Amino acid sequence: MFDKFGKDASIFNTYAWFAVYPVFETEKSGEKNLIIFGDLRFSTTSNFAGRLYKNGKKPFSLTAVLDKEGKFIEYYYQRPGGVKIIHHIE
Repeated sequence: MFDKFGKDASIFNTYAWFAVYPVFETEKSGEKNLIIFGDLRFSTTSNFAGRLYKNGKKPFSLTAVLDKEGKFIEYYYQRPGGVKIIHHIE
């Protein structure tokens, strides 16, 4: 999937290089489908540590947003501290 999305947004190629233990999960958000990439190095099963994440979002996660037809339309990157970078694909 990194190769597929990396053709339109090079951050996916960089993330493939960065992630040592890559994982992904999918979610539905309205009419959009989300593919959320993470790295197990930044995951926890501890309730205490999990509360440190801003809005429950894991740091260093990269989300591909697909429209209802499955077209890649945007992505966002969750930085530490809860700051998101959003980019729309043209």
